[in-house]
Amino acid sequence: MYDEAFANATIASRKFARIAELEADFLVTALGLAPGERLLDIPCGTGRHARVFAKHGVRVTGVDLNSGLVRMAKATPTKSRGTVRYAVGDMLDLKKYRAKFDVVVNLFTSFGYFSDERKNARVLREMVSALRPGGRLAIHLIDRDWLIPRFKPVSKSSLNGVLTTEARDYDPKTKRIESRTISLDLKSGKKREYYHQTRLYSKSEMVKLFKAVGLKRIQVFGDTDGSLYKKGESSHPIYIAWKSS
Repeated sequence: MYDEAFANATIASRKFARIAELEADFLVTALGLAPGERLLDIPCGTGRHARVFAKHGVRVTGVDLNSGLVRMAKATPTKSRGTVRYAVGDMLDLKKYRAKFDVVVNLFTSFGYFSDERKNARVLREMVSALRPGGRLAIHLIDRDWLIPRFKPVSKSSLNGVLTTEARDYDPKTKRIESRTISLDLKSGKKREYYHQTRLYSKSEMVKLFKAVGLKRIQVFGDTDGSLYKKGESSHPIYIAWKSS
């Protein structure tokens, strides 16, 4: 979905960087991250979270399937107490990272990409396999029970001479949402089209998945202010759990 133009307008923008700083700072506290610990950020996108974690002295590895986003991440300077490196990789296959990390984070609703539920479950197992015994996992994603009552089939926006129209479709049987976006530069007439789909999860479904892969001490926060999850009110819950020692 993310080419350079779309990334620059969204995840690589200053607005998203400010949001990422709040999210990463919260996770440093919630996960008890200490300087020198190793963290896997997958998928890392343009590295906006990875750079914040590194500022806290964490040794970060950012992995993403999109080689263009990885190039953008590498091209962004990072001044920090920790380290950050990036690599192209597939979240379905993390065997090269087995038991190498103290923490794994999956942020910005980046879980549930696959129409095959077995693959989504495999992604979770792969992330857990990258943790050392006693390691921590954090997943941050949009909540189905919050979104569906607010679902809008079509939305439009205009910014800096670019008109963006997004059409969405939700299937209650598969619990998947599909999005088709058209971005039109009103000055040049250039049009870009994007497609995205993901599985929407409820809190109970995510907790069940966590338990199925052996994760313990599961905590569900409603927001980065540390408040607890409230059904129908928490838009993007944060799931944190521990791997057995």
